[in-house]
Amino acid sequence: MFLCSRIIERCAAKVLSYQVDTSPGQSGSPNCLRRGAQGFVAAGIHTRGPDDQSCRLTMGVRITREIADRLTSLIQAVEGGPPMDG
Repeated sequence: MFLCSRIIERCAAKVLSYQVDTSPGQSGSPNCLRRGAQGFVAAGIHTRGPDDQSCRLTMGVRITREIADRLTSLIQAVEGGPPMDG
C-alpha cells in the first residue's frame, strides 16, 4: 500500500487539491483523512497529477453525499443487493 501524508491545500465544493507525488495508474485511489480512533475515512478519489504548465497540485473529486450514494448503489448492484431508496 502506498501512503503519503500531506495537508489538503484547497477544498472546493467538488474538488480537493493537494501536493503529493503520484504515478500513472494511481487515479481512482482514495484520498483519506485520519479521524482519530476511527482510523482513516475516504474523503475523495484521486483523479490527476500536477499539470507541469499551470498547476503544481494533484487533484481528486470530493466524496459528497451524492457521490457516496451513487457509489453505494453501484456496489449493491454489483453484489446483487437491493437498490438504494432514493
